[in-house]
Amino acid sequence: MSARRVHAPASTQTGGRDDSPEAAAATATSVLDIPEALVDADAAAAPETEYTDVEVSTEVEVEDTGFQPVVALGHARTFLTTTTPGQGIIAVVLLGLAYAGFQAVARAREATQTPQALRSKLVARNKKVVEELCKLLPGSRGQLSDATIKGLCRQTGFTPVEVFRKYLWYALRERKFNQDAVDDIVALKVAAALNDEQVAEALGERAQRIYDEYGTLMVNTEGFSTGGLARKAACKALCQKVLYLTELDALVAEGSEAAKRINLRVIFGATDADLASMRITTLEEVDLEAAFIKDTDGVEGLARQLTAAPLGFNKAFPQATTAASFAKVAHDALNLDAMLSPEEQAIRKRVRAYMEKEVAPVIADFWDRAEFPHDLLPGFAKLRLSGGSIQGYGCSGFTLMESAMAVIEVARVDCSMSTFLLVHSYLAMLTIGLLGSEEQKQDLLPSLARCETVGCWALTEPAYGSDASSLTTTATKVPGGWMIDGAKRWIGNGTFADITVVWARNNETNEVNAFIVKKGTPGFKATKIENKIALRCVQNADMTFERCFVPDAARLTGVDSFKDCNKVLAISRVMVAWQPVGACMGVYDMCARYIQVPVFLLLW
Repeated sequence: MSARRVHAPASTQTGGRDDSPEAAAATATSVLDIPEALVDADAAAAPETEYTDVEVSTEVEVEDTGFQPVVALGHARTFLTTTTPGQGIIAVVLLGLAYAGFQAVARAREATQTPQALRSKLVARNKKVVEELCKLLPGSRGQLSDATIKGLCRQTGFTPVEVFRKYLWYALRERKFNQDAVDDIVALKVAAALNDEQVAEALGERAQRIYDEYGTLMVNTEGFSTGGLARKAACKALCQKVLYLTELDALVAEGSEAAKRINLRVIFGATDADLASMRITTLEEVDLEAAFIKDTDGVEGLARQLTAAPLGFNKAFPQATTAASFAKVAHDALNLDAMLSPEEQAIRKRVRAYMEKEVAPVIADFWDRAEFPHDLLPGFAKLRLSGGSIQGYGCSGFTLMESAMAVIEVARVDCSMSTFLLVHSYLAMLTIGLLGSEEQKQDLLPSLARCETVGCWALTEPAYGSDASSLTTTATKVPGGWMIDGAKRWIGNGTFADITVVWARNNETNEVNAFIVKKGTPGFKATKIENKIALRCVQNADMTFERCFVPDAARLTGVDSFKDCNKVLAISRVMVAWQPVGACMGVYDMCARYIQVPVFLLLW
């Protein structure tokens, strides 16, 4: 609480000590900082809330408690200097009691000025307006008069315009919108003696309130839960009602200056065509959201009624479909295109077009089921993304920047698919391309580049993740090959990969080596990790190796220690860093679409 210093007037005596009560009070107040709340009659305003409508005044009158601490201190000082010690003790006790009483009064007064207390008072005042008017409307409308409104104003402290506005909000949100409701609003205007300008102001304020409360709703209904769809329906009904009332001559005369003040085009961001499509000819066309939902077949039916979007609606997990119609690029915030060569720009555009057209409409359904979209692999093959910077063997042969643009555009739409690409190309294939023998490259890379086979990369273990160099999976040399024993965890693509690059510790040298283990090898088992909450399309696996034999030809000849593993990680981690960049771009574009689409464009 802020405070201000209070200065007493100077003494009129020319010398000596002035022991008068006034001087004592002056001495006391000259060194006291009195809180503003004890000096001024204003206190802070409470935030706005509502019972049908709640508004809190910015000024709250504080009643005088009748206790003046400055005067009391002055009198106490005078008393103490003119009484005996016994009387002084009594005075101190009494002063303490008086001070305690003052503190209790102050606390009680402060409790009545809290936001919660002010809100409760205001809710009670709003309820009073609605309850009293509901006693007369619609059954006893003839008894509604100027005296009724004046009585309400005296009881609640509201103005006639405020009374009208509060009942209007109640009628819009909680009454069945029929001819009785409209007649009651008109009767209230007459009883409150409001002119067209005042009614127009109230209607405009209510329209703005609707927009502020509902905002711009997501353009795709596929991303809405049942509650979200009902909210959208309620918003449409409110907009229709306000539009009907603003064009009702009995409230605001057509063509008048008052009518021009209600600019729903500006408030809702609507065009004339939007308003025309919302306009109703009879009141039977509006019955809150009930009529809007009544004839639908569950959530799917409501989605179809709300929009004619050609894409599916996922009942099991509707939130997963928010990106089914992916937002167009709103802004190149990093100005990447200006830094890219024509070839790099072409790759970016090609991948973006594929992801928006082929992946976005279907990926959410796979995300819901936690399954991988194998049918998309031929499309990935046509994009020639596999293999990254590996030259030859059917690989893409991208530069690092071209690879980065491909990762960005895949991640922009779905990070599960970009994770698949990173594991397949920048871990499994890259390891073979950098560290495999020529025979291994010729044998494995072409089919991996065509996505006819899929690779994964097994480094992380149940007990070793960030300190992967401490891995405990072992490779023991046996006649004709190697026996691998151990376990791996969180291996992406692990449940369906055709080949797995397995990192294991050579029992003879104690160094880390790498081996190719093919699907179906005896002793090798991959089990899907269930119940993930992120990257659900990625099939992460727990892997076990129990006396899993691989031939000598399966050992990657270019790997002698964990330092060679780091050669792969040095490149793949750069690509991983581009993944969140793409994801953030996708979020940016989705948010831009969310806030820019006018509410009227979202309702039919």
